[in-house]
Amino acid sequence: MHNFPIAGKDAALLEARKTKIMARRPT
Repeated sequence: MHNFPIAGKDAALLEARKTKIMARRPT
């Protein structure tokens, strides 16, 4: 049951990347 933290970290990284890309694009 130690897969939750890993998945959470992955999700956070993905979200951060999406937010960075969105912030970079002044749409």
